[in-house]
Amino acid sequence: MKKGIIIVLALLSVLVVDANVCDITQPTFPGGNDSLVSHLDQRYCKSGFALSRFYTVTQITIDQKGNLSEWHPVIRRDIKLRNESFLYSNMPKWIPATVDGKPVEYNGYLLYDGKKHIAKLLNNDEFQLFKRVPVVRWHPDEDAYFRAAIDAAFIHSPEYLDINIVNRTDTLFTLVNNVSNTRYTCYDGFFKTNKMDKDIIFYTDSIFFLQLKGHDRRVHQEIPFYEYYGKKENGYYRFGWFKGGKRTYSFAKMIKKAFGSIEGFKEKVHNYYYDSIYGGNWEHPDYPLKRDIFIEKPKE
Repeated sequence: MKKGIIIVLALLSVLVVDANVCDITQPTFPGGNDSLVSHLDQRYCKSGFALSRFYTVTQITIDQKGNLSEWHPVIRRDIKLRNESFLYSNMPKWIPATVDGKPVEYNGYLLYDGKKHIAKLLNNDEFQLFKRVPVVRWHPDEDAYFRAAIDAAFIHSPEYLDINIVNRTDTLFTLVNNVSNTRYTCYDGFFKTNKMDKDIIFYTDSIFFLQLKGHDRRVHQEIPFYEYYGKKENGYYRFGWFKGGKRTYSFAKMIKKAFGSIEGFKEKVHNYYYDSIYGGNWEHPDYPLKRDIFIEKPKE
């Protein structure tokens, strides 16, 4: 027993040493983080940003000569993509990352927080993906493939919400749409305005956002608005809407509660797809809601 305890303690001591080495070997820049903060302040000010509201996490690659070969925004708040490209083209090429005064290659994440006035390279444990919530868009022409679309969204979805824990203290919500190439990092006010319960998003397993009549992601680049959600439970799907709280229902029952009736849902969906998406040329203006394919538990 004593021998086992000694082995465990020895292993723990090795882990502690490794963790300390990781902190010690974290690359630094000439002049320290203060000079990096000052430089980024100047760049962002020239781009017209309010620094007190600005927050970004960027994936960067620097070679041993100090050349910045990659600048890829992962999280950006109050910033547009064209301005990030401007910042990349104007970043200095003379800031090699160093360890113990010796140039090293670096591939990792750079945090800039204008409100706290800090800039730093992040360790691996300082940038964590807590959860990814896929977005599923219901379309009347694809009703028969709805279940397959949900299943596929958990494997790969072009549209999703990422919840990241940054610098061990900050929780960031970033809406990503790879079809329209848009990325939007939300404030807490986004959830309050849209009446979205963050507890549902945080603590519900296998959750996804459901778009029933939102903008078509292939032709619009809007700030998303999600009213409905779904989850997989005991082998089948349940649906709810944020205004209705945490209760979930079959697809048809949720539609009746959210829209008043199936006919009310069909009318609103018809108006949206017929006028907004197809410009009045939709081939199936009287498309019926065929059936509720989520009432029964799917066969194994």
